[in-house]
Amino acid sequence: MKILISELVKKLNGKIKNVENESLQLVSCASLESAKENEITFFNTESFARQDIKKLTEKLKKTMAGIVLTNKEIKDVKKPFLIVENPKKSFQKIIKLLHKAGKKTGISKTASIDSSVEFEDKSSVFIGDFVVLKNNVKIGKNVEIDSLVSIKNNSTIGENTRIDSHVSIESAKIGKDCSICAGVRIGSQGFGYASSQNGHDFIEHIGRVEIGNEVNVGANSCIDRGMLNNTIIGDGTKIDNLVMIGHGCVVGKNCLMAGQAGLAGGTILEDFVICGGQSAIGGHLTIEAGTQVAGQAGVISNLKKGIYMGFPAEDRMQFLRKQVALKKLIK
Repeated sequence: MKILISELVKKLNGKIKNVENESLQLVSCASLESAKENEITFFNTESFARQDIKKLTEKLKKTMAGIVLTNKEIKDVKKPFLIVENPKKSFQKIIKLLHKAGKKTGISKTASIDSSVEFEDKSSVFIGDFVVLKNNVKIGKNVEIDSLVSIKNNSTIGENTRIDSHVSIESAKIGKDCSICAGVRIGSQGFGYASSQNGHDFIEHIGRVEIGNEVNVGANSCIDRGMLNNTIIGDGTKIDNLVMIGHGCVVGKNCLMAGQAGLAGGTILEDFVICGGQSAIGGHLTIEAGTQVAGQAGVISNLKKGIYMGFPAEDRMQFLRKQVALKKLIK
């Protein structure tokens, strides 16, 4: 697909600077370094606050891009700018527009779909090779299910959701416009046992998983179903690869969980919580809205809003002061 600069301005509701030809056709998106004259790139001064702004500005001066999305005009740089409120978000919008794959529809002859399965609009869906749908599954409009996926046990998939290959889903409700990447496990039995001197007896899990709208779940992540209460993931939450969410957890809206983060059973993340890579949060805790847990931090108690590091996780500034003091002691 192609788009004119003039069309881009209208679509993003932006303001142009230093643009000589609004009829220039843009065909792709690229980085500052690699962009050509018919491509779009972006430069966000706020995102680069912790980086070497001088080096990045030099890259900007050298870029050959046809248009640069930015949040403000850059002094001493005469490049064709399109000024928008959020360059990165606008850039992603254009990537989707220019590089969106053609919609697939149809049902593979090798798919196994039992008579209990319900489709909201069967003609609008794509079901790949060797997909298994059974036990009262419901599939919404425009759903895409790639090869070797298993969905069962009263699960519901909302419209416009995409499920990549080798995913298993059971006892789950997944909302609209979600993306479930390859190898994800949703609704598996949780890690719950009744222990005694004779050993550990497994406790049957009769809860479900509820995933909201516009949720992304990265490759090979696991979301266990609840023992009694449902495991819940709120609207807009983004989960990276290899993340573990235990039985009965409640993750609020618009949370971010980076790779290898983990939640033990029954933990509550309120809205807009961020969990860094390899962070671990103990069971049956509550993390207040807006809290940030740094990578590899270990949380063993409830947290008020703030930024936390280390193990046991503590206030960032307190943690850093201790690190400085420790370095002085060992000199």
